[in-house]
Amino acid sequence: MAEKLYLIDGTALLYRAHFAFIKNPLINSKGMNTSAIYGVISSFIRLVETVHAEHIAISFDRKAPTFRHEMYQAYKAQRPPMPDELVAQIKPVHEFFRLIGLPEIGMDGYEADDVLGTLAAKFKDRYQVVLVTSDKDYCQLVNDKTTLLDPMKDVTLDRDVVFGKYGVYPEQFVDYLALVGDSSDNIPGVKSIGPKTAEALLKEHGSLDGIYGNLDMLAPKLKERLLSDKDNAYLSQKLAAIELNVPIALPDYEGLAFNPQSLRLALPLLEEYEIGSIKRKIETKYPALSSVNSASPSVNSTSPSVNSTSQSVNSTSQSVNSTSLPVIPASLPVIPAEAGIQPQTSEYQDDIFATTGKPKAVTITPEEPSEQPFESILIDNRSFVSMLAEIQAADIVSIDTETDSIDPMQAALVGISLCVNENKAYYIPISHKLAENLAQKEVLLHLQEALKAKLIIGHNLKYDLIVLKRHGLSLNNPLFDTMLAAYILDPGTNSYSLDKCTLRELDHAMIPISSLIGKGKSQITFDLVDPAEACYYAAEDAWAVFMLYPIYRRRIDFSGMHLLFDDIELPLIHVLQRMEENGVAIDCNILGDISHLINLELKKLTEHIYSYAGYEFNLNSTQQLAKLLFEEKHLPNKKKTKTGFSTDNSVLEDLSTDHEIAADIIQYRQLNKLQSTYVSALPKMINPVTNRIHSSFNQTVASTGRLSSSNPNLQNIPVRTELGREIRKAFCAIDDQHLILAADYSQIELRLLALMSKDEALVEAFKNGLDIHKGMAAKLYDVPLAEVTQDQRRAAKTINFGLLYGMGQRKLARDLGISQSEAKSIIESYFAQFPSIRNFISQCVASARQERFCETIFGRRLFLPNIESRNQGLKSEAERIAVNMPIQGSAADIIKIAMIDINRQIEDHPHIRMILQVHDELVFEVHKDAIDEAKKLVQTAMENALPPVMRAVVELKTDVGVGRNWYEAH
Repeated sequence: MAEKLYLIDGTALLYRAHFAFIKNPLINSKGMNTSAIYGVISSFIRLVETVHAEHIAISFDRKAPTFRHEMYQAYKAQRPPMPDELVAQIKPVHEFFRLIGLPEIGMDGYEADDVLGTLAAKFKDRYQVVLVTSDKDYCQLVNDKTTLLDPMKDVTLDRDVVFGKYGVYPEQFVDYLALVGDSSDNIPGVKSIGPKTAEALLKEHGSLDGIYGNLDMLAPKLKERLLSDKDNAYLSQKLAAIELNVPIALPDYEGLAFNPQSLRLALPLLEEYEIGSIKRKIETKYPALSSVNSASPSVNSTSPSVNSTSQSVNSTSQSVNSTSLPVIPASLPVIPAEAGIQPQTSEYQDDIFATTGKPKAVTITPEEPSEQPFESILIDNRSFVSMLAEIQAADIVSIDTETDSIDPMQAALVGISLCVNENKAYYIPISHKLAENLAQKEVLLHLQEALKAKLIIGHNLKYDLIVLKRHGLSLNNPLFDTMLAAYILDPGTNSYSLDKCTLRELDHAMIPISSLIGKGKSQITFDLVDPAEACYYAAEDAWAVFMLYPIYRRRIDFSGMHLLFDDIELPLIHVLQRMEENGVAIDCNILGDISHLINLELKKLTEHIYSYAGYEFNLNSTQQLAKLLFEEKHLPNKKKTKTGFSTDNSVLEDLSTDHEIAADIIQYRQLNKLQSTYVSALPKMINPVTNRIHSSFNQTVASTGRLSSSNPNLQNIPVRTELGREIRKAFCAIDDQHLILAADYSQIELRLLALMSKDEALVEAFKNGLDIHKGMAAKLYDVPLAEVTQDQRRAAKTINFGLLYGMGQRKLARDLGISQSEAKSIIESYFAQFPSIRNFISQCVASARQERFCETIFGRRLFLPNIESRNQGLKSEAERIAVNMPIQGSAADIIKIAMIDINRQIEDHPHIRMILQVHDELVFEVHKDAIDEAKKLVQTAMENALPPVMRAVVELKTDVGVGRNWYEAH
């Protein structure tokens, strides 16, 4: 396939960037509007990183009139002059492209359309041309060698897409514009002929000449319109046609070549105009050439070091905390099509942003493959030897386990599948009950030796690592997890299962597990499946991972998130593995006491609610409850569902201020959930072998990057009620010689708000160790610090945290028990006192609109497809996320960095074990003799998780506590 040449309409990009920030312009310290400079450069870099553009040219309109103005004086006459603040930004934009060596091609008397059209025509035999523009006029240039990329909508337009959108083919598009005109360019067209009529005429007659040659076939009124405006029709045809022979000097092949490393040449310009975010991004992703060799290895690297321990998060030379970070190499290997890893549906191929953004909704009907794409080999004693030889000769090994349980701490190892090339995969039966197996101990012993120093790749690797270690195979290798890669590239997807990833990326439908073990009551465990039948299914898992690896590796490298992935997410797998294996001890006696108290309280609440109703009913039935509250008691409710009135928590909270019964129902639900989810459930979760609970910590659930946990869900243990906090007493040290140590970040999200907004008052308050909420209240209510009341401090605290979560005046009013007008006044006063925070929020939203994603300080991205939605609810939610995610996600990245550093230091420590992570808190089980050492080690690691340049602005602080249980330590 021919190389691609990207031709960019710079003028369209310039205007788009300016108006994207029109409501919240970016102003530097000199008072200059830099919105367009930021927007153009940001859009350009996004394009380069998304499509991996290697050949580019750009053109801008010239100030001089064009041949169209000479032909028709009213051409574009209705357009207002370019705003002065935009005019002032043209020179630095041009200078940016000059500095990075990108040819800006143009000529007086012609528009950018004509120049790019000429380049497209001249280079179409050498390149596959992609015109980057949102201007529909370019549709006339589309052909089998030329497509359009609309950067506003992330859509590629080929011949069929143009026809689907306008009802005419590209070769008819000039005649289409001749009929309908173009109000944006003041092209007149034919009066009273709209798109549908023009579409029908061209469908019937083919061209403008064909229409005028067959006027007698048309309805009298339509014929009259066309005749009266014939001159305008042909004038419009000439005005709309893009000139393909502009007498410009054509750049040579080298002149069109673009290396993203050249972006560094624009750093002084970005410094001059104070566009720090892009400057830092370029410095991070494209370091000085001397640093390039430290970047991630290529797909074909002979010594993979994707997750090398020598490149740890806390390394002083190559670390996340470093101000000079390793980045994508200047050039990356091209994965050959014949490698069999690139098949996609046409819908994905048309969407250039499918690799980093949210893919289009595509309906794919899986079909049984007529031929197996690889050979599956069931290993016996003889073939085991030759398989080991292949593994030892390989650099990368895909591995997957088959077990009889989804709990890795109790699952029995049934078999292991491995793959080292795209042609075949192996399955080793270990403990199938109805057939012969290989000896588990010998298999694992030989695999331990054969897998040394290999890059181990898998899907949900943490599960496999735990299972294998429990059975005697401990893998401390470099890792690559395809599930984690899929999540990093698009954290908004609802499933990262291997079958979904394989179908999406390889267009390959995998065999469902149900075809082997059945469903429902008739389902069997995998150990009862015959190995011969299990072989292809099991081997397919390892093969699919092997095929997905180079696709995801390449995308990660090009996405700009390789540091986040290689230095944070991948090393964290081993950390979470160890934390899950450690588990935590549970005191069932305490849970029994809590259960008794909850039952007493539930009985009181039930009796009170029955008394209010006048009869007994099922309190857990939402329909019966709705009937009582809204039909019998006639309480106000504006929220309905398909089945009737809603009784969800938001409805009950609104009612609770005036109706005690609503508060009782809320409390009943909370206690009932506490009883069923934790108090009664926790003892059943105790592992019979370890006598501990082993919660699963998940990296691919929360879109912000936060860890979640399951079995049990530690994040949802309530802390606002005393009974909720009491549950933490059950999480205890193993014996009297050990204690629980809990370390919690202090106001980390507010500290990050100070760092990212650079609010001087907030930064200064943290530096001086002041009461942040009290200081905010003093400024907010314009009173001396000593005279701030508790209510004023509470209001400041509520708004400080609430703003990060998109709180509006209605919620503030409800939380503070004040009117909405008072709440509105408080919010307005807050932003008047802290304009830099308002600017930060505005910039987050504006940047999200421009980029279509938001990101953390470590480069984690969350794509926001609804940021420009016409649905106001979806749009508002996306705007809220655009503000919250960079802060919450950065906090998540920080605690992960701290966990990796701590794990490295305590890996061989016999007396310090990391056992839990909840929100901004880490929990450890520590021998009494090591408490002081643990305190210092943990506190230092957590407070140094930010890079030094950021710690110079705002320091992180932790609160560390110690006790016999989690409650006492917290």
